[in-house]
Amino acid sequence: MFANLLKRPLHSNALLAGLLLSAVGSVQAQDGADIPVQYSLLLLATVPNECSAVGPNSPYVVSPNGRFLVGSVLEDRNGTSCGKVRSTLRMRSPEPDRVKNFKQVKDLQKWVHGVSSDGRSAGSIVGFSTQAFVTGPQGSGEYPVVVGDSIAAKANAVNRQGVVAGSYRQSFGTTRAFVADPSSAYVARDLGTLGGQESWAWGINERGQVVGSSLPSIDSFKPHAFLFDPSSQSLMDLGSIGPYGSVAYAVNKTGQVAGNGYFDPTLTAVVKGFITEDNGQNPRWIEPLPGTSGTSVSGINIHGQVVGLGWVKLGLNSEPRAIVTGRNGVGTYNLDELVQLPAGLHLRFASSISDHGDIVAFASDSAGANGHWFLLCKAANCQP
Repeated sequence: MFANLLKRPLHSNALLAGLLLSAVGSVQAQDGADIPVQYSLLLLATVPNECSAVGPNSPYVVSPNGRFLVGSVLEDRNGTSCGKVRSTLRMRSPEPDRVKNFKQVKDLQKWVHGVSSDGRSAGSIVGFSTQAFVTGPQGSGEYPVVVGDSIAAKANAVNRQGVVAGSYRQSFGTTRAFVADPSSAYVARDLGTLGGQESWAWGINERGQVVGSSLPSIDSFKPHAFLFDPSSQSLMDLGSIGPYGSVAYAVNKTGQVAGNGYFDPTLTAVVKGFITEDNGQNPRWIEPLPGTSGTSVSGINIHGQVVGLGWVKLGLNSEPRAIVTGRNGVGTYNLDELVQLPAGLHLRFASSISDHGDIVAFASDSAGANGHWFLLCKAANCQP
């Protein structure tokens, strides 16, 4: 279960909008960023124990402006299967203590992976051939991403202008990063590679900059993180960063990139998160939690606060804990220590963070069961 948390690419048998706690005070990160002593907590979804072993393979995420939440989770059907998907897009209500369920995707084979600040959702329909799709603002309409020679396509992120970033698998087996936008009727455009045969796109910002990874040469198996800039129409190689390569997962409006560097050939066992300066410059490591050496990151906001997971020592073993950093990736904090959770639960992984500092995180017990998705808010009672 916990190994799945390191992979990037749950459901809701009860959409509960309660469990609210008040924020109390703050502590100062090393560069002055406020980190709440106690986040408000809103339960988004509960994962049946029968499905917990599958893990959060398509996380709940929050839009950059914090107004929209989107997520896909696996449901248990009559205790026999966890292969059914339920996806929801929610828009925050201006009324206190409420989250409005704005749109619910009914298709049980439809995954939603990203959401923009105006409620556009991007995802994939899983079937004989996986198809990427995107919606209009506030979940209106649904448009297929048209990919040419493809046996599977996945839209991973979308911005407010409706530009979609994702990856598709060609008929002969290689994977390529793409972008698509409304002006081309969502016909995908291949972003190319850094010199090898494959590339993958994971994130996009409001400027249309895309991040992901690519193999740098035909004979290389170590991916390099990249930043695609629409003004130059080219991929910028961010370098190997780790001895076994790197992957960029998120980018904010100024071009700060967050991703992972890898220290073993499996790209899972030893991972360290990194952050760059604006426009992908000068990557540096995210500080791990005390007494450990690894982090894995997944999201970044306009202030350079990064979220993901770190590790804590428990005797001879280690367990993952959700983390958040201060501004520009300075200082790393265990979110488990900044929120009051139900007994037995720990925050394992944080998937995204809004520009206001609200965080989406996944919790489970020590056995990996009793999975829940939560919204952690800086504002009292999770009010907008």
